[in-house]
Amino acid sequence: MDQGPRPVPQTIAMHSHAPQQQWPAPQAAPPKTSGPSLGLVLGLGCGGFGLLLMFVAAALGAYWMVSLEEDAPPPVAIEELAPPPVAMPVDPHAGERFRVPVLPTTPARGPADALVTIVEIGEFQCPYCARAAGTLTQLQSEYPGTIRVAWRHNPLPMHAQARDAAVLAAEAYAQGGDASFWRTHDALFANQSNLSAPTTLRSVAVQAGLDTAAWDRAAASRTHDATISADQALASQLGARGTPTFFINGRLLSGAQPIERFREIVREELTYAQSVRDAGVAPTAVYDRIVEHGRTSPAPEPAAAPTRPSRPDPEEVHRVPVLDSPRLGPDDALVTVVVFSDFQCPFCSRVVPTLTQLRQRYGADLRIVFKHNPLPFHQRAAPAARAAIEVHRERGDAAFFQMHDLLFENQRSLEDEDLVRYAAQVGASRTRVRAALAAEGHRDVIARDQALAAQLGARGTPSFFINGHALTGAQPLTAFTQRVDTELAEARARVAAGLPRASVYEAVTAP
Repeated sequence: MDQGPRPVPQTIAMHSHAPQQQWPAPQAAPPKTSGPSLGLVLGLGCGGFGLLLMFVAAALGAYWMVSLEEDAPPPVAIEELAPPPVAMPVDPHAGERFRVPVLPTTPARGPADALVTIVEIGEFQCPYCARAAGTLTQLQSEYPGTIRVAWRHNPLPMHAQARDAAVLAAEAYAQGGDASFWRTHDALFANQSNLSAPTTLRSVAVQAGLDTAAWDRAAASRTHDATISADQALASQLGARGTPTFFINGRLLSGAQPIERFREIVREELTYAQSVRDAGVAPTAVYDRIVEHGRTSPAPEPAAAPTRPSRPDPEEVHRVPVLDSPRLGPDDALVTVVVFSDFQCPFCSRVVPTLTQLRQRYGADLRIVFKHNPLPFHQRAAPAARAAIEVHRERGDAAFFQMHDLLFENQRSLEDEDLVRYAAQVGASRTRVRAALAAEGHRDVIARDQALAAQLGARGTPSFFINGHALTGAQPLTAFTQRVDTELAEARARVAAGLPRASVYEAVTAP
């Protein structure tokens, strides 16, 4: 029978020299009591013991909680609880993309969540930029809501009004944001042929609804120089030397290319960009994610020596000296067409009427220059070239082109005596022509022209350079007129700005 807890002897150590005291020895159990008195004692005994147990448990619990807090790991940061990064789909054009930022201050036309962003590096006096503006407008109408066009300035030093026009466009953006910028952009291109006139920029500013006094202050204080210079520095960094240069979701496209080329790239980019969006990238972040790892500078040049191009770049301006080559048209013509030709080439013969039509259409604004490139598999091409050069030496430009026409009209009859007869018809000496043919004369002229053709990448015939821009093959008349019209507009702008007509060709083809 449990009689309750017995007293346990304890010793308490004191910081004292007093003798130790002990609890009293246990006494004999009191006589039993009965009834209520025993229940009261037992009740008090159990309650006191329960209180003791509760106190001990509370102390142990507090110690245990403190221990848990000391051993617990540090709290987890909120970022560590974020979902894992989006897995991007494989980019089929990863190696060719450039990282071209579209900043909050970059003029843009089109929604921020567009799947395709086209960044144009351009200027307002460049005729090719004007042509490309129509292409971009058409693309945005064909793909509504899916293309954004952004603009970066690169006024070229050869265009006298280009920087002033850029300042006006930058001020338009400062005054009214995107809508104001693009109104001014469109008005500048619509008035491109008159930009050299002193009142044109002001009339464009009025047309675009700008505060002209604020523009005057900005121009005087050079407020927008930093913006324009930053854009030009970006263009230089990316290797975009000429205008226009485009980056379509970071993919480089140079020059006023046909709209079919733009469509081809846009279609590819729409497919890829949609896959990026489907992977979970926020719509407004698609462009930044696509170009995130793009180039920030052009690819380095290969270490090996460069090889000759298989075909000259039509958008690059090539320096093609006229020298003493035969020419038709005045030396101060605004457009010069240099042709590399072969008198036995059937395609060269086919394009002769086209050149005649060009001369009739443009008159004194057009000059045609002939250079020799007899191909080795045409056995009679080199002798025909020698006979024609001898005629030019004796009788000048007019007689040369008469000989030129006779040779192309009689391509199946180019033996030596045929060549002598044609030369005599235009007034040249039979004896001297025969001597040139026998001695394989004028090899220096032919070699010089062929070396120039090889340097330019013009391996085949006919090859044309229209104010330095290449056009290859027997193209239709429209291919020539499109390029001539563009070059003529730019040349007239230069003349209006004070450049002498006789200096135009050297200026437009200067390196």
